[in-house]
Amino acid sequence: MPPLTIAAETRASDTRVSPARVSQAYSVHIFAGFAGTAATPAAVFLLAAYLGWRGAFLAAAALGIVVAAAIMLLGEAMTGRDRARVSRDDPDASAQPGWRLLPSMPVLLSPLFHILLAMTGSLQTYGIVALETLWNLPLSLATSALTAYLAMNAAAALVGGFVSTRSSRHDLIAVVGLSINALSLVPIASFDLGAAALIGLMGLSGFFNGVLQPSRDMIVGAVTSPGAFGKVFGFVTTGFNIGGVIAPPFSAP
Repeated sequence: MPPLTIAAETRASDTRVSPARVSQAYSVHIFAGFAGTAATPAAVFLLAAYLGWRGAFLAAAALGIVVAAAIMLLGEAMTGRDRARVSRDDPDASAQPGWRLLPSMPVLLSPLFHILLAMTGSLQTYGIVALETLWNLPLSLATSALTAYLAMNAAAALVGGFVSTRSSRHDLIAVVGLSINALSLVPIASFDLGAAALIGLMGLSGFFNGVLQPSRDMIVGAVTSPGAFGKVFGFVTTGFNIGGVIAPPFSAP
């Protein structure tokens, strides 16, 4: 049985997701995260208008505490996890490979992939400042362009779930998505475009960045053995943190 099928079946038994719909479940999860990211600038702006910038940051921090408390209280119900059932279905779970899988070459290469993804995410952090600095754009236009990128990012994650379900070449989907994502940004960095072209290209870049995200998670699943998904996924996604540290010095205008 292929590793991807094994990993998918293991995760499905843990989370009550059909193996055929694992990538779609990823896409919904990713969509929710991207949608929250897209809504954050406007939400914080409105909070700042009423509460001041300090009040806006405190409100955001308080919301994080509320969400953390909800996860602690409702985590088992949210995941649909039945500990007795998992133990019964997989009596040898304690014998599954864990940390021994991490030194394997496919797993070691995965954090590098996530580092590169995190570095492309610097557009979300510096996009508005970069557009203002490069082309002296008004704040409203730069904000609209970034909003288009983030909104298409979220919507495309749902599309990516269906694309990933219908293909076994998740690596190819990721390569194509990253390539078009990058090429869409080249004209923006090279030319002073009009508003329509700028927003359109930013939306196109965001769309292909979103499409590849479910395939990204399926790639990790394909190199993971049963019972080790949590450990491996936690290990490889540290690449996001590393990329977040590396990107700012190279991205700041």
